[in-house]
Amino acid sequence: MTMSAAAGAAVEFERAAVTAEQVVTYNLPTVPPKTTDRRSFSGTATTQPEALPSDIDRYPPDSARS
Repeated sequence: MTMSAAAGAAVEFERAAVTAEQVVTYNLPTVPPKTTDRRSFSGTATTQPEALPSDIDRYPPDSARS
């Protein structure tokens, strides 16, 4: 998705995702979801894309995105 910034520059956003397989493969740290987070989520643990090693693809194919 491309959006125009206030200064007139184009800014592009990519949605990063961590798959359940990556959490297991790389033994990523997880935490319970925040009780104050009102976004829809049915899991019991969350992790951050920043937890992945820098050489791992943070942008899985569209089929892995929700």
